Amino acid sequence: MSRVFLLASVLLMMFAAAATGQTGKKRMDEHLNLYQWIRSGASIAVCHITQLEQETEGNGLQSITIHLVRQEVLWGNPKAESTFTFETAENEIGRLKRPHRVWGRITLAVGGRILLVAGEEPLYANDIADTKDPALASLRAIVQAEKNASGDTARYLRWLKSPNMVELLFAAEALAREGDGDSVWHALAEAFRTPSDLFVKMSIGGLLWENAFPRASDLGKAGILAGTLQEVSNPQAALRAFAIDRVLATAPEVIQRLGVRAGVRELQAIRERADAETSPDVRIQMHRVLKALAADR
Repeated sequence: MSRVFLLASVLLMMFAAAATGQTGKKRMDEHLNLYQWIRSGASIAVCHITQLEQETEGNGLQSITIHLVRQEVLWGNPKAESTFTFETAENEIGRLKRPHRVWGRITLAVGGRILLVAGEEPLYANDIADTKDPALASLRAIVQAEKNASGDTARYLRWLKSPNMVELLFAAEALAREGDGDSVWHALAEAFRTPSDLFVKMSIGGLLWENAFPRASDLGKAGILAGTLQEVSNPQAALRAFAIDRVLATAPEVIQRLGVRAGVRELQAIRERADAETSPDVRIQMHRVLKALAADR
């Protein structure tokens, strides 16, 4: 697993835990992997919890069997009724400390309504406290648009500027993985530069470097690299570290070919990271990158 996606996964868990909680009415998490679910052919449905069975297993663990009835089909072909069994901590404190990767976001109560995403196995579940929840409304709109016209680049470019996080994240991944052309690379780089939610910026940054940069033209690559350089002195440590790591991982000859240069402030931030490197070989390579970025200085 790359460092980019490991960091993004950690951030996703942090944001999900903060957004969902275990008690009281909470808004649905907006940090959804909707693009992946749709493109993988997973089913997405609103379900009703009709029955729960609990069995103590010892060592502070319990087995829970959850019975669900489908209420609304959003995507794919979910079963009308489904049953799942999973293991979790026996007490609430244990469940909060070690939430189940799928079922840890839901309130275990008969009568509850949840969003369920499933492939061959359940992938994601989240409480729905309000059927008019903004994130659920966005999800409904996106899946309907995809049913009508999947792969609509013009729509994705509009969504990339949307204040709606669900639309923005879906568009960013669709464009990074499927888009093509300098206008797409420019739009993604601009979205990364735009002040936004940390998770959104980290997600777009990861998509830019993992999916867009390898496929982009030199003009597109230059835009992505230049946009990333602007974040190397960002006050948010996670974003700053991400940007510095991506710049330092770029081959010096690529930087020279693209003609991208760094300002004094950016060079200082990168130099501090390079000087802190303990491996002599890696430090030498980092200083080669610095030399390429400062070629005209």
